Amino acid sequence: MNAFRWVLSSSAALLASCGPGFGKPCGLTDEPEPNETRDQATMLALGAERAACSASETDEDWFQLAPGTAVGFFKVTLSAVGAGTVDATVYAASDNGVVGTSEGTAAGQNVTVLFSSKANQTFRVRVKGSPENAELPGFKYTITAAFTAAQDPFEPNDSRDAATQLTLNTPVNASFLAGFAGGAPLPDSAGDDWYKVTLVAGQRLNVALENVATNVTPSVVIFAPDQSEYANESRPSAGQSVLWTSMDRLTAAGVYHLKISPQSLEEVGASQPDHFTRLYKLTVRQVP
Repeated sequence: MNAFRWVLSSSAALLASCGPGFGKPCGLTDEPEPNETRDQATMLALGAERAACSASETDEDWFQLAPGTAVGFFKVTLSAVGAGTVDATVYAASDNGVVGTSEGTAAGQNVTVLFSSKANQTFRVRVKGSPENAELPGFKYTITAAFTAAQDPFEPNDSRDAATQLTLNTPVNASFLAGFAGGAPLPDSAGDDWYKVTLVAGQRLNVALENVATNVTPSVVIFAPDQSEYANESRPSAGQSVLWTSMDRLTAAGVYHLKISPQSLEEVGASQPDHFTRLYKLTVRQVP
């Protein structure tokens, strides 16, 4: 009996000496398990770090991002990756569609996913190990998520009905950032910005779209008060300004609409595109 008590006592002492992480994945005391499915996703506060463990090549860890309160972009980073390789895939909670994936290509490599978002959207991130990890023990990684709001006070203005009112000769600064509300791909119109302005007859129209992001090929479509297309100006290369003046004086007074569009917009990737932070400048004038 005494020997039995000694064994129990010694075992308890050994477990205590191993610390609170003994027997847990990668020795983490706060490993967010179980989180192997989207329905078990661990909430990830924006700006906070969370240590996690890739326990095997088939292990999946799911995290849910706190939504951004405006149009903007997320940056999800897997850092301090241990001896294996990990991938990160972002899903939109609204339809469970894939937004984008970033894959680690070497053991210990950090992984980053950047993607744009409409306001108040929920996204989930699946972290998964690579088949190359089959012979490895579990390893740690750290996941962080940050959100940056676009400095665009005119959103949402993605349709004619939501067009922003312009004042002649007064420039506005706005963002081409489109934003996911579901899985990829985004519709072609996702990055459109609409404006309206009241013009008089007998003068020409001058439109200046400047400070265009280096990855954006811009176009400006102008609609007359009867909603017919009045003009369509685009540029062949990314980063070019649109500086346009009508050849003829306007014959119809009233409210004109402008649709500002970015062409071939990339809204998800491993690096940050210029249009995520650069604001374009739009000025509408009337000249004799």
